[in-house]
Amino acid sequence: MSEIDFEKIGLKVGLEIHQQLDTKKKLFCKCRPIESDEYTEKFSRSLRTAKSELGKLDPAALFEKTKSKKINYYANSQSSCLVEKDEEPPHDLDHDAKKISLLSKNYACFPRRKSKGR
Repeated sequence: MSEIDFEKIGLKVGLEIHQQLDTKKKLFCKCRPIESDEYTEKFSRSLRTAKSELGKLDPAALFEKTKSKKINYYANSQSSCLVEKDEEPPHDLDHDAKKISLLSKNYACFPRRKSKGR
């Protein structure tokens, strides 16, 4: 098998991590982030293509959209709203949730070092 030149083919890879943080509200809505194994709602969504941060449509998303798949989601009505269902635009940013998420990100990327005395 030959080596793949990732720069030549323009491969870009991203990593997205989902983590429930200890916030009073979610980042873009007023829902409370509660942990629950009880899912009282079921809804379906079709993939919608959107432009990336670079202003381009994602070719993989365009391909997946041609399949006309519906994706089923299960949610808890106490912590889910129309924003999460993509039926309503995001609300104003919750600044406390933003602060906690940025602190959490920094902690995950830069773990604390042991001090010399330990």
